[in-house]
Amino acid sequence: MNDVEYLQQSVTRGLEEILMTERGMSLVQALELLRTSRAFALLMDDETCLYRESPSYVYELLKDENEWH
Repeated sequence: MNDVEYLQQSVTRGLEEILMTERGMSLVQALELLRTSRAFALLMDDETCLYRESPSYVYELLKDENEWH
């Protein structure tokens, strides 16, 4: 695993925790939501460098995408 993959996985784990805590989702629900989201696609795109941001930052993108308030 290279550094980028490690950072992507770290942000993903943080997002899972946030979704379970803030949204009351199960791990399966959180993973399903993440895997189909634009925010996750951007996170996995090495060229965006979104993996350098915090899980909270990426969660804000996910909130905007899903129109959560």
